[in-house]
Amino acid sequence: MKFDQRFSGWMLNVFFLEFLLLCLLGSALRADDSPSPAAAAWLEAHPRDAWDLEALVPTLTTPDAAFAFVRDYIAIEPYLGVMKGAAGTLLTRGGNDIDRALLLAHLLAAQGLEVHLVRGAIKPPVAENVPRPDSVDQLLAALPSPQASPSPTSDEDRQNRETFRRAAADRAGELRLNEERAAAIIAHALNAVPLTLSSPAIAETHVWVQAEIDGKTVDFDPATPSAKSGTAPGKATESWAPDALPDDLPQTFSFRLIAERLDQGQLKAEPLLSRDFKVADSFQTGIRLAIVPRLSGAEAGNLQPKMFVGDDTTEGSTFRVSGAVAKAPEPAGAGGLLGGFGGGDEPETKPANVAPLARLVVQIVLHAPGLKNETLRRTILDRVEQKNGHWQIQSAFTNEDRVRLLLVQTWDLGVDIGAIHPLALFAAQAAAVNALSPVQTAVAEGRPPEAAGALATAPQLQGYFFNSGLRRHEIAAKFGTRATLLRPRLAFLRHGMAIADWTRPDGPLRYREGIDLLNAPLAMAGSSAKDAEAAWRIGLSDTALEQFVLHRQATWNTLPILAAAHDQGVEIVTLAATADLDRVSVAPGIRAVLAQDLADGHRLIGPVRPATFGSGHAYAWWSVDSATGYITGRVDLGGAQGLAEAEEINEKITEWTENYVKFLGNVLKCYTTAIAGSLGSVNSNFDDVEGAVTINHGSDPSPDKDKLIDCLKDAVCDALKDFVQTEINSAAIASEHKNLEEILNEFAGEQLAKQGAGGGIGASCGKLLGGEK
Repeated sequence: MKFDQRFSGWMLNVFFLEFLLLCLLGSALRADDSPSPAAAAWLEAHPRDAWDLEALVPTLTTPDAAFAFVRDYIAIEPYLGVMKGAAGTLLTRGGNDIDRALLLAHLLAAQGLEVHLVRGAIKPPVAENVPRPDSVDQLLAALPSPQASPSPTSDEDRQNRETFRRAAADRAGELRLNEERAAAIIAHALNAVPLTLSSPAIAETHVWVQAEIDGKTVDFDPATPSAKSGTAPGKATESWAPDALPDDLPQTFSFRLIAERLDQGQLKAEPLLSRDFKVADSFQTGIRLAIVPRLSGAEAGNLQPKMFVGDDTTEGSTFRVSGAVAKAPEPAGAGGLLGGFGGGDEPETKPANVAPLARLVVQIVLHAPGLKNETLRRTILDRVEQKNGHWQIQSAFTNEDRVRLLLVQTWDLGVDIGAIHPLALFAAQAAAVNALSPVQTAVAEGRPPEAAGALATAPQLQGYFFNSGLRRHEIAAKFGTRATLLRPRLAFLRHGMAIADWTRPDGPLRYREGIDLLNAPLAMAGSSAKDAEAAWRIGLSDTALEQFVLHRQATWNTLPILAAAHDQGVEIVTLAATADLDRVSVAPGIRAVLAQDLADGHRLIGPVRPATFGSGHAYAWWSVDSATGYITGRVDLGGAQGLAEAEEINEKITEWTENYVKFLGNVLKCYTTAIAGSLGSVNSNFDDVEGAVTINHGSDPSPDKDKLIDCLKDAVCDALKDFVQTEINSAAIASEHKNLEEILNEFAGEQLAKQGAGGGIGASCGKLLGGEK
């Protein structure tokens, strides 16, 4: 059966009705996004063994059954090293020899057998000339039959199903329309970009499993469709326990936050935060970078990066835009959404001047065995330009209070290893809703809520990766090829203030959020004549998809910006070397990102100047990877695709996004008011989001510390009320309850201690949570 026919039939079941617009399209059919009783029953009726490793274990009771499952139902993929692990291999229904061996070893060990992974200095066995399903084929085959789902039992269910059908068709039409409009421009430009696609690295060794059965060593190598247990592909030269693999096997990535300071006309790097990850351990873990401002006491003016990984926190070095970092009188601040807004009662100090902050950059280095390391960069702040061989601060960025506002951001990182079983995503959402139940009960009773769980991957990123994987499969099949990830794809979900118009960087700021895809390390395996077009069309599809995975169709995206440039007659050019940058006229910050993109070996397709877009101007381009043919849509400082401007956030589309933006907007409003004076123009921008920013503390532009604490406390109370009195279906937001409570208690403690009042959530928030003052 063709992919389109099969997928269209499956998507009409109850699960997809509840799931698609959250995780696939990023919207909701109704305000209450919690799983309906029918959907919950449907989920419960389908065993978890299709995607849950521990649920699969008891269904495979013999070594031959476990071997046959991996051989027949887990696709072979051509990457090197450990990228998925046992659980990820089952979730995505695909893996290379090592990851498939890890899955098989886990299944055999669960039967009480002693198992080892072994490696031989031999090339992988060549499969017979028989078409084999890829991982998405296997994933779709593992989905429950549409006929297994219950029929609508009420007029409301039928109406919701029809609404969903129309919405899905409309979104699919929009995606295809956007793709096709851009395709002609890209195809023309790519004529000037010769592509020499590289092939996947060929493994020189092969890994399989050995188990001790009845005192004998038995080989298990499910590398070919006709493979049988007990047959070794060659001589094993190394052996390890599954939990003691050598250091050269895992795929890894390192995360670095780097400040560059301007020192006598030169830039000097200053590392602020560093953390290393194994890919197989991180793809379902929430990873968040927050730039946290300190607002009062001796630390006023300081900023601190914090990284939240699951339920663990890494604190980076405190820094400031200029001046020496002030020391806190005592540890202060909580984690969470932004966290750490408190302070002590110590008087502010006037630190001595030091080199000013010029740039703040995220750098991620990915490592995979047999491949050259891949370095990814994203710029949070760039306020310098080069003249006469020396760097200097741009005049538009001399207001340091305004610069601090640009630095207050949160970046959620998602790790993609392939489309995972949608039931796993749905179950995670249901678990998050269930985790909120005791929180809601506690708040209703006036008690502090308990922790709701560790930070999980943002659901918008989960939905983006899922749909991207399915679309990648569909496009590759259309061109008679296959597309496989050689290493993980990474993407950010970014939240924070941004320059509204880069032709006027000293103009208004806007709150924005969006998906920013960092890389796409594809391997194409088909006829070379079609591989290149398939690759760039997959990239085009991903950029189109970025418009739909937040809370509404976003317009701040490479596709509409380049379409606007084309319609305005702005010339679209191809840049192949740094010297070609003389052909474009852009702000220094954007020019620096373009230069880095070229230095990384990419070819760029973009307009010669920013296009008139919305109420200002915007610049966007396509970055073409000559090795893979994939194109990445980039905007402004290099990322943040699918951006939704603040005025669009007024329209409440999903509960989670509305509450998230509302809280962040309220906190930023308190912050901008506190550091104001010369920032009236920045504050005025929040008038555009009256529906999202609800707290009004009068016209006093510079409240004293007590007023600031009151403002922030009200923001936290208001957010906590929203989070616990609505059904939130976000796994990422569940852990924020504890963090919000910690922030609140810090604020409230200062106030209530002075008043001699008792603590607790009810006393702190009063009637906001339905309690008594």
